[in-house]
Amino acid sequence: MLATQSFQFHCVARRPPGTTPAVFFNMITGNGG
Repeated sequence: MLATQSFQFHCVARRPPGTTPAVFFNMITGNGG
């Protein structure tokens, strides 16, 4: 399933402190970085 721009933006906004948007997005999508 492909993520939408809005979903990615939401993830970036809600990411834990100290993480980059890409790292957090990989964490939640299960890509493992």
